[in-house]
Amino acid sequence: MEDAALLLNRYRTLEQLDAGGFGTVYLAFDERIARRVAIKVLPLQRSRKGEVVGLEEARVAAMLSHPAIVSLFDFEVDADRGVAYLIMEHVDGVSLADIPSEDLSDDIVAAVAKAVDSALTFAHKNGVLHLDVKPANILINHEGQVKLADFGLARLSRAGGGGSGSKHGRAIAGTKGYMPLEQLRGDEVSEATDQWALAAVLYELLSDEYPYYGEVARKKVTTETLLRAQEASEVALLDLGSVVLNGIFTRALSRNPDARFDSVSDFTAALLPELGDKSAASTGKRELRALVAELTRDEPDAGVDALPRPTRERGERRGWLGLTFSIVLKTLGAVALATLLVAAIAPDIVHRTGNNPVLVVQVAAGVFIIALTIGLLAAAGRRRRK
Repeated sequence: MEDAALLLNRYRTLEQLDAGGFGTVYLAFDERIARRVAIKVLPLQRSRKGEVVGLEEARVAAMLSHPAIVSLFDFEVDADRGVAYLIMEHVDGVSLADIPSEDLSDDIVAAVAKAVDSALTFAHKNGVLHLDVKPANILINHEGQVKLADFGLARLSRAGGGGSGSKHGRAIAGTKGYMPLEQLRGDEVSEATDQWALAAVLYELLSDEYPYYGEVARKKVTTETLLRAQEASEVALLDLGSVVLNGIFTRALSRNPDARFDSVSDFTAALLPELGDKSAASTGKRELRALVAELTRDEPDAGVDALPRPTRERGERRGWLGLTFSIVLKTLGAVALATLLVAAIAPDIVHRTGNNPVLVVQVAAGVFIIALTIGLLAAAGRRRRK
């Protein structure tokens, strides 16, 4: 792709974000409405009748409009070049794979589980399997919002309408470490296949190990090696420090799809209470927001001059101003309180300075009450902003 020319007479490519056997993803700038987008370039194939095929991902993505799924804005086909262009939402942030394991709390795991569960449940209700749930396909923006990306392997149900009785056909590919036995073998896949992959991701976040494979999956091994590892043991899990957690993951990661939870939602409903209270996911979202800000703070913008982030600059100014204001307010309150105590306990000292003790007490008390009131209102405002 040439940076000098506009792609589709509209998009200026800035940088390559990802590349693989299922397409190449670029960051681009939409000159028409001045926004950044992600463009996935998919190779097309032709059927025996000469018809263009390979747009299943576009059809799948177009039907999945959900806050926890990366949005598809448009797609174009260039039959002469044999490619399709998927114009997608650009998630300004990081992927789950970019976050160091030591920064992953139970609250963050809860936030990821809740969001991906929501995305997969919506997809499954529409008869769609993702089939490539992994940390690199779980994106987090600057607001701490989690989004599931890349339905490049997605399968539409032949029966339509979703549900456990829908037929999705046989698996064709996936990512090592996040494929259950039926996907490794190329057998029939189902909603339980996505459940296994999500469980594998969440287990890795909690233990920093892949289920079944341990260190084996971190090496460049063949599918046959992974297949033997999974066939050799029901579940070779590390100790998560909780009998309940081990039981939940043992079920979700069962090599038998029928032995797993009835749905992704059933799995996360059992898991979330073990990760914290009802506010755990909300707390995790706030932690993710802080992590994304930290991880992207020093990264330069690519290609075009990006719109400035005034909110960050204002936030930094508010931080310095707030600190100065807090120091002044506390100092004023402390001086007023000290003056009040001296005037009330030792009025003779105030007489010697030529001031009326009663008046000094009234003024000091007034200043102290004002400072205290302002401090309480400021603290309440900070809590609301959080």
